Amino acid sequence: MYFLQQLEEGRPTYHMPVFYGLEGAVDETALRACAQGLVDRHEALRTRFVLRDGELWQHIDTEAALVWSSAAAHGAGEVEEWMAAEHHRPFDLES
Repeated sequence: MYFLQQLEEGRPTYHMPVFYGLEGAVDETALRACAQGLVDRHEALRTRFVLRDGELWQHIDTEAALVWSSAAAHGAGEVEEWMAAEHHRPFDLES
């Protein structure tokens, strides 16, 4: 995949964002903690690939902070724009 990503640099080919809408009362703090717990427990979610001296290496970060975005922090139009931007954000195995 890294090789293919380099061929298609800047394209969102392998980036597949998923969005969920939740209705009703949501404990956002608990939801964030659960999602961060998944990242903390699974190395695959903390793995990235780096080039060192022309060689590709797998690097597993000991910690990785989950990037979280909530519609509550944005207006309705801003959420739609953010979702569209996420669909076009390039996939990056280096980060």
